[in-house]
Amino acid sequence: MINKKDKFLKADDLEVIFAHTHLAKILQGEVGAFPITYIFLNHFINELENTQTLIKPQIKPHTVGFQNIPYYLKRVVFYAKQMLKKNEKNSLDVLLISRDRFPVIKTETGDIKSDYIFYSVIQCFHKYYKNYKIGLMIIGTTNIPPNDININNIYSEDQYLNPVSFLKSIVFATKRTLAWKYYKNNVLKYLQENNFGSIIPIINSFFGFKKLLFYSMKSYSIQNALNNLKPKVVVSNDDVMYLKPDFSSGKNIFIAVQSGNIYEKSEYCRNAAIQIFGWGKIAPDYYITSGFYCKKQKNGAAKKVIVTGLPRYDIFYHADKIYSKERFKNIYSIAENKKIILWTTHFCHGMDDNEIRKSLDIIFKTSREISEAVLVIKQHPGEGEEHTNMINEYLNKYNIDAIMASKDSDTYELLFVCDLMITKSSATAMEAVALDKPVVILNLSGDSDIVDYVGQGVALGVYKEDDLRPAVMKLLKDDTELAENREKYVERYLYKVDGNATERVVELISKMIEKTNGSKRKEYRNKSERRIL
Repeated sequence: MINKKDKFLKADDLEVIFAHTHLAKILQGEVGAFPITYIFLNHFINELENTQTLIKPQIKPHTVGFQNIPYYLKRVVFYAKQMLKKNEKNSLDVLLISRDRFPVIKTETGDIKSDYIFYSVIQCFHKYYKNYKIGLMIIGTTNIPPNDININNIYSEDQYLNPVSFLKSIVFATKRTLAWKYYKNNVLKYLQENNFGSIIPIINSFFGFKKLLFYSMKSYSIQNALNNLKPKVVVSNDDVMYLKPDFSSGKNIFIAVQSGNIYEKSEYCRNAAIQIFGWGKIAPDYYITSGFYCKKQKNGAAKKVIVTGLPRYDIFYHADKIYSKERFKNIYSIAENKKIILWTTHFCHGMDDNEIRKSLDIIFKTSREISEAVLVIKQHPGEGEEHTNMINEYLNKYNIDAIMASKDSDTYELLFVCDLMITKSSATAMEAVALDKPVVILNLSGDSDIVDYVGQGVALGVYKEDDLRPAVMKLLKDDTELAENREKYVERYLYKVDGNATERVVELISKMIEKTNGSKRKEYRNKSERRIL
């Protein structure tokens, strides 16, 4: 069972949870492109990742007041417009699936605006595989995808929500909400008796009508989009879609691509669920991962796990040809002799207000005391206006000249120019290590680190407020001890930072396209041209 020393759900735990007849009954069946159990588990894992531990989940109650009316009216209008559109029918070779993050990325040939995961893959297809028709579908937004990025065929999942799917979603959400209300007390009593009371807020939050309606519309929209676009190969950012959706044809190939850190507690849940629910038949055909240690974590979670390195990290190989510390300092009027400390915030992942305010206090206090360095702040893209306001509040309180980078600024440029970076558990720490930077992990939660950067010897851990300044001063002067461990860490978690991960991934996709065509693969590349971007 779950206790203070064991914060992860094992297969046995999930079996106990879903052994309850009524809960299993409510989650039985499929909706749109996915089994209901998969939709539930995605919700469950997301909530686990957004809380510090399973022992004390922090599900914030959602209230509907007059202040929210404009927001809901806007959503209703948006969905109504999408349902009235006549959607494109297509026959794509490759459909990339990601989320709505479109930074401006610096390259050797100039700036491009593109998807944060697949920008180099898109560029590679444009350059070397021009005969393939590729598209990009954005999941999880009610915004119209931009038209100024480096791909012509771009779609939103929401544009494929039609009236029939909308009505089906209302029926689904109504039935499951009523079923939950009927069985709720019985299920919750069972969970309490089996020592799973800590997960009740997560389960409760799933069975709200609005939440079920949202998930159902999303799943039907994805199914409709795939049936319209008919892609031969779907390549998905694993952050938005992990299991193979229901295709109209069984010949399609589904590839999931690692988007960032692999969180241990998420993998326990996912792998256990694959065993229990028999999801092996809809597991990814291929899972592309960053390194051999990550492959070990993903064992059994896909039909085949392939280590290629991550395409978006190819830029690290020639970062010195793209970024300039001198140019950055000139733009922001930073004195030549000043060091740069980068803080990548992670407020929207498992940090309550108390920990956020403690972090703001100690970082700004430390920054004020270290006159030889300037602080650069890069917010996580998922953080809301309330977090930005909190940062500004503390900037005014401490009256320091910190630099607030925009949310869509190039994170890799900030990592390249910094002399030291601070974060809690963000994948930016792994990226900093790849760029040979010292890292401080600031974790004031009282819980163990979510990602083991400190244990791997590539970061210095700070768990008490008074310890931040000494740690920063030490690493600004000498980070030899951490530097000795970086090469081994990169080999284990990032395979090779050799600039060729994009090529390895695109060639795999090309092979899969030709496989679905039932013909021998053609060579579209000049083999002497090995460098992608």
